[in-house]
Amino acid sequence: MPRVKGRLRSRCQAAAIASALANIAAVFIIFLGVTAALNQIDVATSVTSPILIAVLAIIAGVIIVGAGGGLIKPMQQRWEAIPTKGEEEAPKIAERAKGAPSVAAQAEEAMRTLQQQTQPEAPTQPAAPTRPTLRFRPGREC
Repeated sequence: MPRVKGRLRSRCQAAAIASALANIAAVFIIFLGVTAALNQIDVATSVTSPILIAVLAIIAGVIIVGAGGGLIKPMQQRWEAIPTKGEEEAPKIAERAKGAPSVAAQAEEAMRTLQQQTQPEAPTQPAAPTRPTLRFRPGREC
């Protein structure tokens, strides 16, 4: 655990909350380890599993709301840039779509390729005879 704290602190030295982030990461790793160990030996699984799911759901919810809702400024700027980028790319995509072959032509080409790949070449040797298969008849015992 000291390795995780040390690495996070060294990478986030410029951030004022590096120590807090390192401690949160360390506690989360310990929590995951304890939960996995208890689940492995079937101790308190009815308690640890719902807690684990709740913690992961809270983390996912915060990330989703933070990124999608604009709470994180860089993400807000990216979300605002997406429609603009889409409007810029629309004519390029339409031009490429005009030059592309139709779906019917693509399907015909795929069918020709498949037929060429599956056509047998000249037979080399006759196939070996197969053994008759046994069939199950209900009501009869072996």
